[in-house]
Amino acid sequence: MNKEDILLTNYSLLIKDPIKNVDHIKMIISQLCVTNPKLALRCWQDILNNYKFEIESSEIEDGEFKYGTFGYYFIGRFESDLVGESSFVNALEEFSKNKLLLEMIYSKTPIESYFAAYYAISFLIKNSRLQEANSILSAIYKNKTFKAYGDLWKKIIHRFEYYELDNYCGGGWTKSNIQKESDIQEFCMSWAERIMNEEEKAIALTHIMRIF
Repeated sequence: MNKEDILLTNYSLLIKDPIKNVDHIKMIISQLCVTNPKLALRCWQDILNNYKFEIESSEIEDGEFKYGTFGYYFIGRFESDLVGESSFVNALEEFSKNKLLLEMIYSKTPIESYFAAYYAISFLIKNSRLQEANSILSAIYKNKTFKAYGDLWKKIIHRFEYYELDNYCGGGWTKSNIQKESDIQEFCMSWAERIMNEEEKAIALTHIMRIF
């Protein structure tokens, strides 16, 4: 039995009590992101589908999931921990193509203040993978309660300045050339212009101007 088979066997056992085993399930999906990203994301999506996850007002407080709820673990913490770790770079292509998963995580549920999507978006934009970045941004912009666009773009542009093209979320802090090609500039501008809140738009544009 190979590693993937063992991980899937463990997954099928642990998923019977997802809240109790959340950290172990997350570890399985994280390892699968390295060897089989499509399968890893399917496992995450299946968790949400199989348990018929629905937003309930009792689970949400001040625009975020309450501690200990299903959404807190399998949307909030999963997004922050999985998307924010280095191994997730292997899953970016599949992640950007998985419209259903993107909508469940970013469009139809509360977006936590500590969410990690900016790692993926910044990496994709810097590497001129604009269609993939477009898919993730589209899901976020569909969210009816998300407001922190200025902070999102601040974090995206910040990573342009201190992280090289192949650096997804690691350290290093190497000062790099922040000015970007015209197609990247236009891409970022077009997304900033879609922000409805004028103050948030101004903040986003202020940071985006740094790459010109």
